[in-house]
Amino acid sequence: GEPKGAMLTHGNLVSNILAALKVLEIHPGQRCMSFLPLSHIFERMGGHYTMFHAGVAIYYVTDLENLPAAFLEVRPQVLLAVPRVYEKVYARIREAVAAAGPAKRYLFHWAMWVGRRMAALRFVGKAPGFVLGALYGAADKAVFSKVRDRLGGRLEISASGGAALGAPIMEFFWAAGVPVFEGYGLSETSPILTINMVNQVRPGYVGRPLLDEWQGRPFLKLSEDGEILCQGPNVTLGYWNDPFATEQAFDEEGYFRTGDIGALDELGRLRITDRKKELLVTSGGKNVAPQPLERLLTQDKYIAQAVVIGDHRNFLSAIVIANMASLRRWAERAGIAYASDAELVARPEAMAKVMSRIERINGQLSNFERIRKIVLSSEEMTLDSGLLTPSLKIKRKAVCERYADAIENLYEGA
Repeated sequence: GEPKGAMLTHGNLVSNILAALKVLEIHPGQRCMSFLPLSHIFERMGGHYTMFHAGVAIYYVTDLENLPAAFLEVRPQVLLAVPRVYEKVYARIREAVAAAGPAKRYLFHWAMWVGRRMAALRFVGKAPGFVLGALYGAADKAVFSKVRDRLGGRLEISASGGAALGAPIMEFFWAAGVPVFEGYGLSETSPILTINMVNQVRPGYVGRPLLDEWQGRPFLKLSEDGEILCQGPNVTLGYWNDPFATEQAFDEEGYFRTGDIGALDELGRLRITDRKKELLVTSGGKNVAPQPLERLLTQDKYIAQAVVIGDHRNFLSAIVIANMASLRRWAERAGIAYASDAELVARPEAMAKVMSRIERINGQLSNFERIRKIVLSSEEMTLDSGLLTPSLKIKRKAVCERYADAIENLYEGA
């Protein structure tokens, strides 16, 4: 889309750096890898200016395909990444487990059973009892130390931003001894507004506001319809040469309208439910937030990416990109022959398999939230294909345009 031209001052940026470093345990002499575009506010501020101020050495990785090797070479103590990076690491580990023998699969699942209990304590800063501590020591030696070794073996702190990180993925990394602190913000807020703080972590939430108040007023609050509003030293002056957009961006009290819908828990931790502009409104008048549904779908081992469709339609559907490693293994076990990935996803058996997995997810949802039909594809959405942003978020409009004919076929006669 058209660049917004958010005007950020030196004071905006510095205030955000100083506030972030009060809650993030980052120290001089540590190493950090930078691999996201510096044109993106998350990387510019988090992986560049903040690291400079903290005295952290930055190692630049110019090709995302080289990330696995770079982790082993650099051995970073600090990692800032978007959810897609954590999802990729998690998916590769799950694929390796699925391809292993029964004994190794059992060992991994047992370790995760132990690790989830340890993670729950780590979130709130509690120590394990003797039995759990002993069990975790064995699980760590057998499984989790190898996960950390894939990431260089020295990660002390990592942060996720730019999009929502699925709670199971966050739980996995904490279980493995890799603390991931999820945060939330926008270009217009320099960018951090909230972050999960030490001993106050809650998966599925993006933490508490960096400040409680600013100039005698709440730093962050919710409007009557749940929109997240903020005001503070990090908030943009407005949009360059666009007075109308600037006026629309602030309410009558001077609070910036983020365009995101959220909720606060009893400790003031924020949960993002969806983008206000991305809410789907079905033909039956139901408002549906697509992103939580997409996160549920991509937690399934057969689904790599998903985009929920249904605005002004009478039911929800989805563009589903198959996790081809999992689907190929299933096809081999089922004795299904195919010449290419495209041919495999076109097989009715493959469609039935993926839909059966989606039906399990549908069982957790309200009737109007259920995915009734899908377009199944083997072609991953990438930066090069034009379907991802530089921060690896899905371009919803571009995906709908790419799959327009297939989407229309789903609703034909409906």
